[in-house]
Amino acid sequence: MKLVSFTVCPYVQRAVFALEEKGARYDVQFIDLERKPEWFLALSPRGKVPILVLDDGTVLFESQAICEYLDETLGEPLASRDPARRARERAWFAFSGEDLFGPLYQLEVAKTTDEVDARCQTLTKALARVEREMDGRTWLSGDGTAFGLADVAMLPAFTRLAHHRERDGLDLIADLPAVAAWSARLLARPAAARSTPPTWEQDLRAMMARHGSVLEAAPTGA
Repeated sequence: MKLVSFTVCPYVQRAVFALEEKGARYDVQFIDLERKPEWFLALSPRGKVPILVLDDGTVLFESQAICEYLDETLGEPLASRDPARRARERAWFAFSGEDLFGPLYQLEVAKTTDEVDARCQTLTKALARVEREMDGRTWLSGDGTAFGLADVAMLPAFTRLAHHRERDGLDLIADLPAVAAWSARLLARPAAARSTPPTWEQDLRAMMARHGSVLEAAPTGA
């Protein structure tokens, strides 16, 4: 299998996390999303990463679809067998993408401190909702006792939140003990460390700088 990737894309990170959790054998090809190659546009129906090219040439797109395919075809399934719980796990893919990944990107490219404050408020509100979900749970997936697909869906948000806590002094989960504990468990998984390339932080800060990010312009830990 070959995964077509962009180094700082959270949706790609989901797919890599799933590949690593499943112990899959795969190659990665990085592209520049500002200069998308024609071969990529010919393969990707939406012109977005990730895409996963299977050995027979089949092209899968959308990170949720890729994660579900990997779960269904490799190893023990992570998805719940209960239909309602499985549907709930799918729903967290949408929540993380719309309520966390989007505002996190807007935070990273914010050009003023007022914009940073607004994005932090948006994220804090969404994370407070997750805090209520995590009450009495170890994991977000299934019945809360075992790691699963909902946790895969959410990991990239916590990779970024940890980065901005350490680099920019923004700790958005300090007052959310259940989320903070869950985040620590997620980030401690060996596959989580392998879900981003070695240049991830450097590439993220370069992207922020290109967009005139006030966070990137501020002193480290400000």
